[in-house]
Amino acid sequence: MSVKTTVAIVAACAVSAFLAGRHLAPAGEDALLTVDAPSARHDEGPALDARGAQLEKARHELKAAQERNAKLEQDNEALQKQLAALIPDMALPEGAAAGAGGSIYGPTKLRGVLEAQDWASAGDAARKLLPVLAELTSAIGTGTDVDESRMLDIAKHNGPLQTLAIGLAQDGVPGTGVNGSFTHPAASVNLVRATLAQAKVPLDDKQSARLNDLGDRYLEEDARRLAGYGDEVLALQKAIDEGDLKDRFYADVDALLTQAQVEVLHPPAVKGRLGVDIFSSGVIWHTLGKMIRFEDREDLAPRLARALMAEYKFTESEAGIVSDAAATWANSFSEEDLADFGERVYVESAGFSGGRVAGWAKLAPARRAAGYTLVLKQTLSDRLPAGSEGAARMRRSGPNFAMPLKK
Repeated sequence: MSVKTTVAIVAACAVSAFLAGRHLAPAGEDALLTVDAPSARHDEGPALDARGAQLEKARHELKAAQERNAKLEQDNEALQKQLAALIPDMALPEGAAAGAGGSIYGPTKLRGVLEAQDWASAGDAARKLLPVLAELTSAIGTGTDVDESRMLDIAKHNGPLQTLAIGLAQDGVPGTGVNGSFTHPAASVNLVRATLAQAKVPLDDKQSARLNDLGDRYLEEDARRLAGYGDEVLALQKAIDEGDLKDRFYADVDALLTQAQVEVLHPPAVKGRLGVDIFSSGVIWHTLGKMIRFEDREDLAPRLARALMAEYKFTESEAGIVSDAAATWANSFSEEDLADFGERVYVESAGFSGGRVAGWAKLAPARRAAGYTLVLKQTLSDRLPAGSEGAARMRRSGPNFAMPLKK
């Protein structure tokens, strides 16, 4: 019997999971940006009603717990203000707002928004969320059932990270989408420090200083990257550059940590996967990959071509150029890549959302899919007529990329 549960993954991406029976709803076969949502089986009506009632009860309990937590946070803030009024001369040290993680890191222009975040809560949420994501990922890979309560744990622990990501994005921390702000080097320095502190494997003084140095270096590199783009640069090119920079940053961070610290940030089951390796560019690519379902390599190119024709409204006279570019894209993947696009963890997790976002695919082949999609867009821009309205729509489009998903 299948269990349907609503889950919130980083940056407020709501997905639906069929965990016990693992029925994977078909995505729209030729849709690049939209797909069909899953539908319930008619023969499971009474069982679904019972489970729906259980789920509704659990949702009410979770909402009540969240409301209690919000009230406690308000009370705590009021008490802190009262304490400050009573002992005005006892100022808190600079890093107090970061909790166990130490002083807050960040450049002057972002310091206000960074100091406004609750890094201690975010770090505690991250260190609790990652083991549950690892458990779920392993269970999907082995075909093991997962207790529904674990899905509620994901929603609960992910809440502070959603709050952090949205707050950073709304207050101008640069990046591609909400998760781009979440993975900004300045934000990441603070979240890494807070997560390790909450996990009781804190950075020592030498590590902390080196982490700050890495933050400085990558902030400068990211500023140069952003300043160097002209008006004609495609959004996908910017996202690729951003993702590559951040993965270099995270690799350098890992290099200064102990093995125990690395495994807190990247439990082996989630390391290098979209959506669940939250200290990687995978949380960015997770929201940008638009799935193209296929049976084999020969099937992949025409499916992408049809999706492109529908999405950008290319004319019939342009169809040949689109088909040729789609064939080049499909033929760029290795056999190993195509096998990864049919991997159990990716295929089943992609069904959680009905295909609205990419599943928990391996990061490396997903990054190659993004690169091949960039080449495809550049090729179409070069080969289509100067007045092509479809090409203009494509150039104005966001940083989405075509992500194969094997049936």
